[in-house]
Amino acid sequence: MITIQQIERFLKTRTVLYVEHDDEIRERHARHLEGRVGRLVTAYNGYSGLEAFREHGPNMIIMDLEMPGLNGLDLVQVIRAKDRNVPIIVTMAVEESRYLIRAIELGVDKYVKEQVEPKKLYTTMLQLGRILYADHLVTTAAELARHSQEARNIATTAGSVAQGFNGLHKVIMHNITYVLNDSFPDSDFSRRLQHAYAACESAMRLEGNLLKLASEGAVRGPGGYLSAV
Repeated sequence: MITIQQIERFLKTRTVLYVEHDDEIRERHARHLEGRVGRLVTAYNGYSGLEAFREHGPNMIIMDLEMPGLNGLDLVQVIRAKDRNVPIIVTMAVEESRYLIRAIELGVDKYVKEQVEPKKLYTTMLQLGRILYADHLVTTAAELARHSQEARNIATTAGSVAQGFNGLHKVIMHNITYVLNDSFPDSDFSRRLQHAYAACESAMRLEGNLLKLASEGAVRGPGGYLSAV
């Protein structure tokens, strides 16, 4: 179960764009949101809001519908053409059905009154934050599954390589033993063969460890051992 505390912590890692043409309202809400989101980007009209959207790629957008120039409905339409998923909250001075119907058609997620208390606006953000956080968990789980599959593939490849070299070293050691039996024990050639034999033994121990690791289905990853079962 997702808790409010988890959503609050999650929002503190997200970028939020707030577009409001009224300076007093914008500053009042901005003061309340500072520290409650990872990064708050503010804009004073539709055109600056569009520029901020393109530049910062916010995770959530709050905007006034009734703005001069590029109004909120037009801005929503442009944003939805670029991003169908980013949550959008619109603020309205009055609840006019013509605005609401068009906003819903364009894909707005929530609406609040423009004069809403900052705490109420934040509560609405938490509601959308729950959906964002759930999506984040699903994406993270899928990424972990992908890494787990990569770990299995690496373990299988490493095991195959180790097994191949292990067989090769056995053949080399068998031939070294055969040659040593026909060599002078204290000769320089014999000592070199003994060093080669010892090197093969060391290599086989490493290969044995790698084979064991591969059989257990785990490889070393950035965060430690990733199970590949």
